[in-house]
Amino acid sequence: MEDTENVLKTRIPPEKNTTWYITYQGPKLSPVGTLKYRCDQLVSSIDDFLVLLRKQNTFPYTELVSVMHPTTIHNTKCIMRDMQRGDEIVMYVGYVDLDAYPPVGTTPLEFKQSLNASFAAGLTLAQLCVKHQEIAECMLAAALLCRKLKEMGHSATCWWTGRKGFRVVWTDLSGCFLRCKSGERRVAINIVQVFFKEYIGRELHERIEALACFDFIVYTQHNMQTTGIKPDLAPHYSTGLYAFLLDMNDLFRLADRDDEQMSDFRENDNVLFPYKTTPLNVLERSEALCTFVLNFWTFIFTNIPSPASANILSFTPKRIRDYPADYHHKPPWERRVFRCNSVHQVDERR
Repeated sequence: MEDTENVLKTRIPPEKNTTWYITYQGPKLSPVGTLKYRCDQLVSSIDDFLVLLRKQNTFPYTELVSVMHPTTIHNTKCIMRDMQRGDEIVMYVGYVDLDAYPPVGTTPLEFKQSLNASFAAGLTLAQLCVKHQEIAECMLAAALLCRKLKEMGHSATCWWTGRKGFRVVWTDLSGCFLRCKSGERRVAINIVQVFFKEYIGRELHERIEALACFDFIVYTQHNMQTTGIKPDLAPHYSTGLYAFLLDMNDLFRLADRDDEQMSDFRENDNVLFPYKTTPLNVLERSEALCTFVLNFWTFIFTNIPSPASANILSFTPKRIRDYPADYHHKPPWERRVFRCNSVHQVDERR
């Protein structure tokens, strides 16, 4: 893994005379092992929030932040759901959560229970990938994304999150700071389906989505009980397992030998991270990962541009049609015919 100082080398001065706030979730209220976490929504200045993160990474590692929301940076001192509609938000989206798909014929809950049984059995990462092909495919998706980011000139970092997925983060202050409005609809889905398709290319985007779930929930503005990104300074809220960094060279080798069927994942495969021979359920806290996480978000949060300097989240708005006065009084089949004819007329004009 490259040195953090080399990774975080670009600096954009933050907007002067602006106090930035962040909406986040405090310590979890549900015990380890529960499928859903429950936390209180809180708001803090960026400076105070970074203090909380540093305290959380200091012995005795008391949890102060459960889930943070780097998509909810704002200059009003209130939690996101209390903001006025139309208030400007600055978002940093240079991170991706990739989750493994459940096996065909199983539910997400059954998949999680199966993974928990594998963790309890003391499997290593390589053994986990052999037993659960979906984890291997998810890791390949992360590897392909990391390789693409390297080709784009960005230094990516990837880690296993402690259950069924991988996180990839990188620094692109000129491209990944977006702005939107409070209350704006479809922000999260447009980040995944519009912004990232353009950012990494449609072909790679489709390949990643075939291998893993390109999680858009982490970019959602208001549904705070199920959104955000875990700081990964504490054990996973459900499994109690610690996250750990993956070697980027191993990921690049994995991406270079990508094949459609993923049929050559074997337990003795040298590409499957031979240095991780320790069972996942006995791994200890990764100081290297915690240090990186703190440095990464400190860098991002101290380089927030003004809203005017952030990129506009662009997407194709719904087409505005001129409906006849009696449109809403027509039966459904007539309304459908009118909409279809409108689409054909627009296509012909093109």
